[in-house]
Amino acid sequence: MRRGSTSRSCSWRTAPAVSNPARARWTSRACCKRSRAVVTRAWSNSNTAGRSPAPTASGAASTACEGSMRLPHLPHERNSVMNAPQDHHSVAEIERQLAAFGTVFDGEVLAATRALYRPLLDLAPVGEERIDQAYGPHERHRLDVYQPQGLSRATAVYVHGGGFVAGDKNGDGVYYRNVGCWLARQGFTAVLPNYRLATTHGWPAGTQDLQAVLQWVQQDREAQGDATPLVLWGQSAGACHVASWLFDDAARGGAPAARVDGVLLMSGLYRAEAPLPAGPKAYFGEDAVLYPQRSPLTHVRALDTPLCLAVAELDPGWIAEQTYALAHALTRANGQSPRFVFNRGHNHVSTVQSLGSPQQDVAGEVLRFMAAVADRAA
Repeated sequence: MRRGSTSRSCSWRTAPAVSNPARARWTSRACCKRSRAVVTRAWSNSNTAGRSPAPTASGAASTACEGSMRLPHLPHERNSVMNAPQDHHSVAEIERQLAAFGTVFDGEVLAATRALYRPLLDLAPVGEERIDQAYGPHERHRLDVYQPQGLSRATAVYVHGGGFVAGDKNGDGVYYRNVGCWLARQGFTAVLPNYRLATTHGWPAGTQDLQAVLQWVQQDREAQGDATPLVLWGQSAGACHVASWLFDDAARGGAPAARVDGVLLMSGLYRAEAPLPAGPKAYFGEDAVLYPQRSPLTHVRALDTPLCLAVAELDPGWIAEQTYALAHALTRANGQSPRFVFNRGHNHVSTVQSLGSPQQDVAGEVLRFMAAVADRAA
């Protein structure tokens, strides 16, 4: 197929550091012990010790708890990240820096985390790349496609975060191109969309845009004769949009949901409740009476679609508890626990920013889930 035009480079605009006053307080702390002391203005959770509570299992850096699916054996493929050597010195330094940041997450920690991984990422093209493909009329209705060399094992649609008011599929040429290149290197087709932001478009714009993305993907796959599994993956605000699309028919505009074979939700916001931070409030609106109806958690129901929930150890507590609440609701609805991954030592964004770097713990968990979905769909 014909390549699209090269995407414009635009700078990342970070959502303002805001908080839920019912749960958080302003703090300041020194971080980056090996670099200059940086005093950050951030939110720490007042009701928890800070770190996300870990499952009781121990050992691996990322601990997966199986739900309804048996974890298949991963083949030893030449391009598999599971077999690639790790730069242990770089990984150890990253782990030290992330630990120094703690559960603080604001614009400065976001920038510092990006800086940790940027020189380590493999951004080399793999197969064909189709950039800025239009899936709708708005300027944000654009997506990038990264295809592997040879046959694709599956397609993954990755929906980025950004606090509902920021974020881009490839705003700086690094993030989140790293996700697309990494998936293509593992033999998957990656689709990375932008969506309308809450600065101008509130609820349910993100969910409606995702519905349009999946319609575009379905048509594109049909045109190429691609019948491989389709996985939907969201992180942070992107996970909220994915969860709304999955559970809330009204947010989807009443349109039938496209068929997906697996869903991965990482560190998302699934329950809106007053008082909301500024970013989520811009999306969910001023009227707190509407928050329960607009929350994905309200609409959770039993599903046959394989789900994987992931939380980072260094997620701020008020963010982490959203994932645990969703896990509880899914367990009640399905009568069994969903698959759950606890990403030890990671903060809110290092999970996805590490993809394509020598730090491969999160990469391994994502690949295991993708393999499980492919095994189930076969």
